[in-house]
Amino acid sequence: MSYLFFLILAILLEATVISIPIVLDVLLVYFILSKKSRLLIFAFVAGIILDILRIRVLGLTSIFFMVFILLVFLYEKKFEIATYPFVFFAAFLGGIWYLLLFGYGYVLEQAVGGSMIAVLMFKGLSGSNIGIQNSKVKIQKYK
Repeated sequence: MSYLFFLILAILLEATVISIPIVLDVLLVYFILSKKSRLLIFAFVAGIILDILRIRVLGLTSIFFMVFILLVFLYEKKFEIATYPFVFFAAFLGGIWYLLLFGYGYVLEQAVGGSMIAVLMFKGLSGSNIGIQNSKVKIQKYK
């Protein structure tokens, strides 16, 4: 439920105030933490709403979000995706592709900012229990 709140807030912020791809970051972090296939439905709807609010060709953002989530899903089999470096680089590359595809300026700076937001969101949500699975991490002490 709170994920839906974060997604709606991100859609409103990205459509009105900022141009950093926050919706992409929210979708990425939620997929990494939950690994649920219903996220593709949310990605589609969020993309359509963003296209309507930004007055773009209908469906481009939806297709981008869905392809990006599917690419992350493919890498889930080869890499450990629930790590800070993966979240940073996935958000960075996704942000660069998104910003270049839709013709934004200051691509590098916005991609780095979006990556930092994604890592902070990942850090905040991975420790909480907001309907997201907690990973089992063993911490060993060395003597």
